[in-house]
Amino acid sequence: MATDTTKKKIAVLGGGISSLTTVCELTSEPGWQEKYEITIYQLGWRIGGKGASGRNRNMFNRIEEHGYHMWFGFYDNAFHLLREIYDENARPLDKPMAVWSEAFKPVNYWVIAEHVEDHWITWPLEFRANPMLPGEQTPMATPNDYIGRAIRWISVLLQSCHHSETFSIDDDDETTAKYLRRPEPFWSKVCDTIKTEAGILEHGILDRFLFIALSRIEAVISGQGDPHQHHSEIVEVLDRFIDKLRDEIKDDLVTNTPARRLWIITDIMIANIRGMIADNVVKIGFNSINQWDYRDWLKKHGATEFTLKSPLVQGFYALVFCGHWYSYEAGTALRSALELLLNYKGSVYWKMEAGMGDVVFGPIYEVLKKRGVNFKFFHEVKNLKVSEDGKGIASIEIDRQVTIKNGEYEPMFDVRGLPCWPSEPLYEQIVEGEELQKQKVNLESRWSPWKNVETMNLQAGKDFDQVVLGISIAALPEICKEIIDARPEWQAMMANVKAIPTMGIQMWMYPDIAGLGSPMWRNDICMVSTYVEPCDTWADKSDVLIRESWPDEFFPNSVAYLTGPMEPTVQIPPASDREFPDQARDVVKGYASDFLKSHAENLWPRWIDPLTKIPDWKLLVDPQNRAGEERLNAQFFRANVDPTEHYVLSVTNSTPYRLRADQSGYSNLFLTGDWTLNFINAGCIEAAVMSGMLTALAVQGKPLAIQGEEVPPASTTAVVQAKL
Repeated sequence: MATDTTKKKIAVLGGGISSLTTVCELTSEPGWQEKYEITIYQLGWRIGGKGASGRNRNMFNRIEEHGYHMWFGFYDNAFHLLREIYDENARPLDKPMAVWSEAFKPVNYWVIAEHVEDHWITWPLEFRANPMLPGEQTPMATPNDYIGRAIRWISVLLQSCHHSETFSIDDDDETTAKYLRRPEPFWSKVCDTIKTEAGILEHGILDRFLFIALSRIEAVISGQGDPHQHHSEIVEVLDRFIDKLRDEIKDDLVTNTPARRLWIITDIMIANIRGMIADNVVKIGFNSINQWDYRDWLKKHGATEFTLKSPLVQGFYALVFCGHWYSYEAGTALRSALELLLNYKGSVYWKMEAGMGDVVFGPIYEVLKKRGVNFKFFHEVKNLKVSEDGKGIASIEIDRQVTIKNGEYEPMFDVRGLPCWPSEPLYEQIVEGEELQKQKVNLESRWSPWKNVETMNLQAGKDFDQVVLGISIAALPEICKEIIDARPEWQAMMANVKAIPTMGIQMWMYPDIAGLGSPMWRNDICMVSTYVEPCDTWADKSDVLIRESWPDEFFPNSVAYLTGPMEPTVQIPPASDREFPDQARDVVKGYASDFLKSHAENLWPRWIDPLTKIPDWKLLVDPQNRAGEERLNAQFFRANVDPTEHYVLSVTNSTPYRLRADQSGYSNLFLTGDWTLNFINAGCIEAAVMSGMLTALAVQGKPLAIQGEEVPPASTTAVVQAKL
């Protein structure tokens, strides 16, 4: 029972973006304090979960992230949240990051790496910017919307067929001059270019194909005529087109870059459209095809092995940390791909101008503190105890890790006018601070030998009335053992919703990417994915250096972020294995060493000394000025091996086992996180924010709907099958 009939005490466990979104939603209405008293219990010294970042005060306040974070243009709910937070926070304009558009900058391209005949070439995919801004609320796109947009936007992808060492710039001066004098119709230009260079198409074939297919699709969308007849006609047109294209370019796929890329683009596009029609995704939804892996589903609908192994397909797997090792359920993959490519606002993605902690979690923390939310840092959740009648959570066991000198911990400090989270606790505020430093204790680590100072038992009806569980799924077996043992649906979820460790590498260098010889130096920022596993994604993040505090003698001109999944050979040992975190970090350092010795030259040609043919290690910034590979010790390596940090995958047929925010099975326990059932069901900021929004609705007793679309309860069929 609640301690007050008008005010409920809510204990929020974990300070990731889902939990914070829930709290932001609950406290967004005037007078919320008359309804709720909200306390967030957070392990360690900072909020942010898998998105937390810190500043290394011992290394010139450099930014240290969990990995490379991207905010895609379709993240409407996440951007809407942040834009409201920035408006409410109202930082003075003479301070950095005062408005959201100063914190996020648009990027209109994505580069994937192609491995062709034992060498690597870059494939830039450019996307047209549009006048919208992310966060502007619009109705959610339907499958019909996606099909129409796919046809209209195929032109954007086809622009990337021509191989170029640069992008956003036309290599052909004659073509450029001609285009400036009189812009030609796009299809004429593309067909002429391909025909001239490859001799692979008859002039006009693309126009005829698109005209016929688009007219049929628009008829389907508008409801004119018999939809089954239209579907049959669309499939017939697609089949005729792909057969003709196959005959024209089948012998050129390896040696001819325009032919190869045209084939991959059209083959994957047609397989997706054909599959959506054949499996009636338009009517019954994306989740209906989640029993297939995305590649298997594409193959089922005609995609060739050549296309399935292409970087364009692998790119979607790389974005969700599948690498070459994990499956990706077809419906979730298809919806996410279409959202990414066809439903973005402004630009395809937006880069943060500082660390994620600085840009996202700092402003959220400041706003929630002003609203009156309580934060309990250094509080480790140990166990949720079920009531004797099995209907609710009776108590929560929480360990207080340290003693704060002045009663309340102040978690942030100023870096060049910007409030930032430190990479380590602000020890000067902690009674045990000297001992923590002496023992080099990581209070965020499961393997920490630190003995917590106090065990607390929060009691239902006294200390809390409702619980929001926002701790990531890989950590739940230890803190929710009683719940999991008692409920088959939890057992099914734990068995089928997978999470894996990932890694992040950051390397500060004296030359910028032009000095390193990158062919992409004429662009202000670059991100390349589908490269060599496990470092399959590289981003140049030189734009954040202005937010760090390097002295002149060590000032870097670039910083490289590498990220990807850790190899499956890395196994998670028991908490008693105290050496494991250091061993895991050494594994990540080994990834970086192998990358720099064997693979970096493809991205940075001048990284290899032309005389010695070995890496030019002195290009790495090292304040200790060590020799050779020892300079790696001055860089940053992070192994995200703690269960709370594991990345949630969308493996084949996992969505039916996800539990909705209100499906914990206990009257006072609500769930939140990108591992719960939401509209996206993949590991990303948007899914986490949407989950937090749904959790707030559940706490308020409202229907679980966003923008008019309701999330149905998790499937009971999957749970029954799991029990059998």
